[in-house]
Amino acid sequence: MQHTCKLALAQMRMTDSVEENLQKSLVFCDEAADSDLLFFPEIQLSPFFPQYEKQNADRWCMRESAPELWALAEKAVEQKLYLSPNVYLEQDGKTATCPKACVPAS
Repeated sequence: MQHTCKLALAQMRMTDSVEENLQKSLVFCDEAADSDLLFFPEIQLSPFFPQYEKQNADRWCMRESAPELWALAEKAVEQKLYLSPNVYLEQDGKTATCPKACVPAS
């Protein structure tokens, strides 16, 4: 038996506003509703700060409990869509840009 998976890729320009970037991301989720998996660009909820040497990016650092991540997870459930958002995340006192899987509930 053959299985297929329909992928979607979000191409977006990020701004300094986490809320604005989140709203763009949620629109992409709605537009990809007929897909199985949606990928986002690196650190989608903040400007691409790694391009600037020694810039303090603390204000864009999130924890797993961030409301923005919960909004994406809720949208994944609503659209029955797997998401691969990428954020600047702090876990156990360490920071990194990393994808964070959002999986719809069964």
